[in-house]
Amino acid sequence: MLQSRGVDFALIGGLALQPWGRIRSTLDVDMVVFIPEANQPDFQDALVAAGFRLRTAAPVRLEHVSLLQSVLPHAASGLDIRVDFIFASSPFHRRILERKVTVAINDHAFPVASCEDLILLKLLGGRPIDRVDASELCQLNAADLDVAYLREQAVALGISQELAECLN
Repeated sequence: MLQSRGVDFALIGGLALQPWGRIRSTLDVDMVVFIPEANQPDFQDALVAAGFRLRTAAPVRLEHVSLLQSVLPHAASGLDIRVDFIFASSPFHRRILERKVTVAINDHAFPVASCEDLILLKLLGGRPIDRVDASELCQLNAADLDVAYLREQAVALGISQELAECLN
């Protein structure tokens, strides 16, 4: 639905870890999307028309982002899939979209945040599982990481100490 509507997006949650070597279970799908604020109501209407149920009537404003929480019923399994859309309103989130890569997940092509941007997102998240994810990504991808980019962004995001710990 997103690709057919020309929506710029990238997976950023647990599913996005897999192409970078970190395999773990997840209960939802998280993604960054670029939808201008004026177009967000139309986006919400399109989600509902595509079968999504919105968990909130409007995006929830968090510290640095707006988050739209939804559920997509999966008819074949009878399960509901939580899908969280983070609107790319900050320069950092827009940069995630500029730097995304396309990878195959279960024989489908998906745009996924770069390994560096996932590390930064996980360090910003701050939960214990996020710290483990960031540490694993650093270890598994050490030879290929753009450390200069990571350090530059960590300074801008106020997470230099967290990054230093992750890289060691």
